[in-house]
Amino acid sequence: MAFLLSRVARRAIAPLERNIKPDEFISFNGGGLHGAFEIPNYRRAPFWKYFWVQHFVARQHVFNVHHTGYIVLCVFFWWTGAFSTAPIERQDKYYMHSPKYRLQSAYANPGTRPAAKIAQEAAKVRYFYRGHDHPFTLNELKDYYFKLRENWLIQHYPGIQYPFVYRQMVPEKTDEPLKVPVSDPLRPGQGAH
Repeated sequence: MAFLLSRVARRAIAPLERNIKPDEFISFNGGGLHGAFEIPNYRRAPFWKYFWVQHFVARQHVFNVHHTGYIVLCVFFWWTGAFSTAPIERQDKYYMHSPKYRLQSAYANPGTRPAAKIAQEAAKVRYFYRGHDHPFTLNELKDYYFKLRENWLIQHYPGIQYPFVYRQMVPEKTDEPLKVPVSDPLRPGQGAH
């Protein structure tokens, strides 16, 4: 019996005769995959009815079953500004020291090392927006001079890297295929201490 079923299944599952285009399996209502990422609507109720029941009948605004709660949560975070960038008076406290800011600065200034510029901008915020007469502490000033020195060295000595400045050179393009030297395997007792 199992042999017969496998024969029938093998005949039914024919190999593909052509390429399947995305239009055949991605739906047009929202771009979800058919039956996979679409939220099922078994009651065929309109969206506003789900919203009304979820928030004003069941009164479950955050921890709820339907996805309207997540939409309301996103609107709430947008309205309160919970995840917004800090106002410019406070940006030097955390945002300008974060990896996010360094990545954004590097993206906005391709091919440059923005560390000295970041330190300068943080000092501007402290001086102009917070009213400090001395925007740099002694350590920050030494750090700023160090970054300026690094930038000068990099601009005047192309290819300079780690022992002199904090930079590791990676070639822009690598060989294709990339050849990785592999050492011989260890003989028995060779790596023992």
